[in-house]
Amino acid sequence: MGLGLTHPYRVQVISMFSSIFVPDEVHPSDLHFPMNAHDVENIYGKARVYLNGNKKLKDLAETLDIEKNELQVDYTAIVNLAQDIRDQANAVLRR
Repeated sequence: MGLGLTHPYRVQVISMFSSIFVPDEVHPSDLHFPMNAHDVENIYGKARVYLNGNKKLKDLAETLDIEKNELQVDYTAIVNLAQDIRDQANAVLRR
């Protein structure tokens, strides 16, 4: 028994592919169940684009995290320098 055009499982699979692998500019009405190697390659290509986009976002997040950590180190160094200056000024005033 083949899956008809409106079979619930087929609709569910198409929905799954559209929500995971298909860019926003492609509409669900443009989708069809993969029937051949070309369809599978097309889905694979869309998945690859999606994963590459996620990798770029991950790389950006890691870069921002590194920059945040560097800023935290700079801030800590500035606070330590300010405390040293304060301590030296207090030492001079106590003499």
